[in-house]
Amino acid sequence: MPYIGNEPPQIAAYGYESFNGGGTSFTLSKTATTASVLLFIDGVRQTPIDAFSVSGTTLTTTAATPSGTSNVTVQFLGDVVDFGAPSDDSVTSAKIVDGAIVDADINASAAISASKLASTLDLSSKTVTLPATSVSASQLASTLDLSSKTVTLPAASVTAHVTEYDDNNVKNDIALLGFQVASNGSLAKYNLVDQTSDAFESEAGIDTSTSSDEVYNSSGKYYSSVGSETALSVDDSTWSVTGFTNWNVAYWNGTGSNVGLLSDGVGAGSTVNLDLGSGVAKAITKITIYIENNTQLDFDEVRYSDDNWTTSTTIALGSGVLGGSPTSGGSRDYTATWSNPGAHRYWRLRKGNSASNGSWSSNCRLFETPVAATMNLVSNSTTAEAAPSKFDIVLTWSDGTGSGTLNTDLTAECSADNGSTWTSMTLVSEGTTGSHNIAAAHDVTRTSTSGTSCRYRIKTLNQSTSKETRIHAVSQGWS
Repeated sequence: MPYIGNEPPQIAAYGYESFNGGGTSFTLSKTATTASVLLFIDGVRQTPIDAFSVSGTTLTTTAATPSGTSNVTVQFLGDVVDFGAPSDDSVTSAKIVDGAIVDADINASAAISASKLASTLDLSSKTVTLPATSVSASQLASTLDLSSKTVTLPAASVTAHVTEYDDNNVKNDIALLGFQVASNGSLAKYNLVDQTSDAFESEAGIDTSTSSDEVYNSSGKYYSSVGSETALSVDDSTWSVTGFTNWNVAYWNGTGSNVGLLSDGVGAGSTVNLDLGSGVAKAITKITIYIENNTQLDFDEVRYSDDNWTTSTTIALGSGVLGGSPTSGGSRDYTATWSNPGAHRYWRLRKGNSASNGSWSSNCRLFETPVAATMNLVSNSTTAEAAPSKFDIVLTWSDGTGSGTLNTDLTAECSADNGSTWTSMTLVSEGTTGSHNIAAAHDVTRTSTSGTSCRYRIKTLNQSTSKETRIHAVSQGWS
């Protein structure tokens, strides 16, 4: 057959197809690959990949083909055959490349039996975890040498054959013994190993610069928030009388044997009144007066008020306490005391006996006993041999008035960083020793983790005239 240009190639038995040029995409009559066809454009063979590619039945040229009729020829070199999946049990180990099977190729649920494993496996570089029920005693050797191993057993699997020893009572006894030694020897605060003991034979063990409202009772050897009795100095203008006609406030409020208050002919119910002034209130707990001659002057009541006597409270003294009948021609100082009623502005003395003659009085003195609602008692610092992780505290206490409650009216804290951080301690009653109560807290984990400067802080709270909590001794320990 005549032709123009290069001689067309000889087409093999797999056939060929021709297409009109002018485009870049051509649809073949059967599936092929880039390697299974030859492409000729105007009789010129094209380079695979660089000039064209085949995917399925689509042949794509890199550049647009020149226009022409049947000038694009595709020769098939063979057919693309889908061999499909191998038949079951048709692949032998010889057909698999050594090392081609990896962990991901094995099903996670595959149960590989022991018979498929080598008789000896070197697992020295591996960690082997066995189920708790997979090894029985019969499968172990009669003797196991674990001398070079660390064996960790879960706590729940170990049966306690020995009851843990509770040494809290011993700690309490040591603290109480320390208090007794300090008391017998009149010792100030002293130190044991990892422990201090202070029976308050003196104030030496307390840091007064950081404590507040602490009052030391040297005769009772205790601390509380109840202050010492103090004589008050009041102005003459604060006094007045009702029912008394012969009255000299300067002598009544002064000193010496002069007539301050004449009670001749004055009946029961007459009063001597005290107004401390706006914004001033005092907790008066004692009054003394001087009475001259064969007197019949007897104050049987003390009253106080905060609203100028719209309402008031009476303290009954009874007859012969603040007044009475000295022997003829004699004189006498009378004193009346009562429990602290709190601070008040208005006070009043009431004459209880009937009118009589020949009596006068003077030199009235008032005394106050202050009470702070909260006491902070902080010990001096003691240096521990090493930073402690736990605290112990044992203390003895009593009720002066009222009834205190542990952890409400009486609390304890400890510190190992010189008071920068305090660890609260829940106190537990441990009975009594003599007339004192015992309270303790043991093995309390400290809040801070550093420091060796150990202190304790005892607080008495909600204190008043009707509730006085007294601290007699404190022992602090650490470990």
